[in-house]
This record gives sequence, structure tokens and C-alpha cells, in this order.
Amino acid sequence: MLLLTALILVGCSHAVLRVFFTGVPEPGAEQTETAVATAAVEAPRRTGSVIKLEQFLHGPYGATACNLCHLDRRTTSMSASKLRSAPGPGQQLAYPRETLCAGCHSEKATAEVAASGLWQHGPVAIGWCTSCHNPHKTNRQFMLTQESNVDMCGQCHTAEALQRTAQHSSNPEADCMGCHNPHAGRSRFLLKAEYDERERFGGS
Repeated sequence: MLLLTALILVGCSHAVLRVFFTGVPEPGAEQTETAVATAAVEAPRRTGSVIKLEQFLHGPYGATACNLCHLDRRTTSMSASKLRSAPGPGQQLAYPRETLCAGCHSEKATAEVAASGLWQHGPVAIGWCTSCHNPHKTNRQFMLTQESNVDMCGQCHTAEALQRTAQHSSNPEADCMGCHNPHAGRSRFLLKAEYDERERFGGS
């Protein structure tokens, strides 16, 4: 039985990797820098007259490891009746919201960012990562919830408020990420000209 299990795991290793990582190559496929980049941000594929959208899955969700983020109804000390009556999914998280995502994405943890002398974007500091990222699946790279950065940032930063700044009023439709980091920066404005977080976070 143990040998059979080992054989199954070895045979499925490629499939398992694909659950956790986007762009895992087929076994034996020749790798090039272009191939890897294309796999990571593959555009929607056209199949006949239908466009098939690529899906990006959050690793735990793709592996059905829901218990990494959510309380397990079978093992939690909270009664089933209390779980059912909880006002929302936030009440069923396995850890406090402000530390949940940082448990895996430790480079974005508030303590680590502060130790580096950086300012942190408000939603990140309080654990509201889901205001910008979908925790389960999406057809957008980095699990983003909106089609454009302008729409994303506009959820909190109103156009009227932004127009008070000359740089924004001169180009109101500019891509926010062209000038600002989304997670951390050297000053409260999170400007890329002062610090580019991609050097620290690898573009995520």
C-alpha cells in the first residue's frame, strides 16, 4: 500500500505543482525565459468563437486546503450553531485578519516592513488584503479584484480627492502603479521613485 501511494505521488508531482504554481512546464519541455514569462501571464485563449479565460488560483484554494485560512467546522472549538450564526466569513477565519495573509506572505508582514524603515499601505497594515486581491480564484494576474489599477485604487481614493494633487489632475487616468507601490514605500505616498517594492517583493 505504501509503495502504491509513493508511485501515485511521483506520477502526480507535475499535477500537484500546477495546483500551487502558475506556469509549471510540461515534463521534459525545453524552458526559455519567454516561455516562462508567457505561461505566468498567459492571455485569454480563443477556442473557435469562444474565448477561454485563464484562471489564477490561490495556492491553498487550489489545493482545497481551506483550513489554512478558515476554521474547520469539524475541529474548531466554536459550536456549529455559533459558526452558522456568525455575521460573515471574516468571523470564520483561522487567524486574525491582520495576521492571516502575512502568515504565508511574511515579507509583507507589518513588523517586517516596519523593521525595514518603510511605510505600509493602510489596507495591508490592517489585513484587508481582500480589498484588492481575491483569496480564491480570478482571471487576473496577482489575484486582483478589478480590471484596472484606476478602478482598484478608486475604491478608496476618490477622483475628487486625487484631483487636488497637480500630478493627478494633469493625468486623471494614469495607471496608479506607474508611480506608486501598492504595499510599502519610503514615504506615506509610497512613491516608486523613492523605493520600488518589486525589488523586495518580486513583483507580487
